[in-house]
Amino acid sequence: MELQFAGASSNLHIIRANNKVENDQFTNNEFFKVFQKNDYCLILVKGNRLWIGHDYRKTKLFKNHKIKLFENDLIYMFTDGYIDQTGGKNNSKYLISRFRNFLFGMQGLDMEAQRFALSNELESWKGNNNQIDDITVLGIKITSKSVFDNIELLISDKEYLQPFLIHLDKETIYNTGNILEILSKITSPSDIVQGWKDLLREVTYAFDEEKYNKLISIARIETGI
Repeated sequence: MELQFAGASSNLHIIRANNKVENDQFTNNEFFKVFQKNDYCLILVKGNRLWIGHDYRKTKLFKNHKIKLFENDLIYMFTDGYIDQTGGKNNSKYLISRFRNFLFGMQGLDMEAQRFALSNELESWKGNNNQIDDITVLGIKITSKSVFDNIELLISDKEYLQPFLIHLDKETIYNTGNILEILSKITSPSDIVQGWKDLLREVTYAFDEEKYNKLISIARIETGI
């Protein structure tokens, strides 16, 4: 699998096992820097120090990076709100070095546990201070296992979902608001239905039409719509 990345004053972080690092790709390249700690390495992929629309009178090209990905690689992107947040004993900024160390420390946790860890760390650091900026952290784990292959809705689940599917079938993947409104009305106590609903919400946000249609087809019953 190959990742392509071009950043407008934003960077990409990839964490992987040390034994899967191909150093030749990152050596003597001003756009890459590798940090190592314990059994993992963090690959920093630097974006251009350019802004989209910064100067419309000049044509500037963004560097497009192509990076080979491995099973269990973790990809992180984040806004500067997290690292600029003030707090701690000295009421100072969190800083990128502390954030990278925290990413290293989370390795081995599943993605949901990482989300909670990041949230708790931020709240602990911030203390009584106000949040100073918007904060977004995006984490993606590379795996060959498809969660879509593990969804097996019961007949009762499919029958419950049928009236919602009638409305979802009329929507395209780009009608995000309409889809999310329909999903908000699905309140089944079934864990399987909730898992299906959460996946459908994720692919809607990602505008992944192929997976959206696959999830819809999983939920149909033979005599349904």
